[in-house]
Amino acid sequence: MIQDERGRRFRWERRSFFIMRTPVSRGREDGSRATFEVYKSEIYPKNDFPTKAVYQPTEGAELRLITCDGFTESSGEFVENLVIYAKLVDAQ
Repeated sequence: MIQDERGRRFRWERRSFFIMRTPVSRGREDGSRATFEVYKSEIYPKNDFPTKAVYQPTEGAELRLITCDGFTESSGEFVENLVIYAKLVDAQ
């Protein structure tokens, strides 16, 4: 679930690239395509974001989508981050 600045929650699973094990295909500058597969999503508190764990080098090519979540009306701020993890499964 994702939450907007008005506190409305949305099910991002409707977007195919957020569904676990769904392929995400992206074109490359050289005309080839890279296909990644979502394998995990996590919500982290912004004030305790695991920077090293999220940004550390990986053995293979991976994607990370990082966005805000957890909007609180009292502060007018988002207090969480949603991280979507995907790994390369094919390159053509």
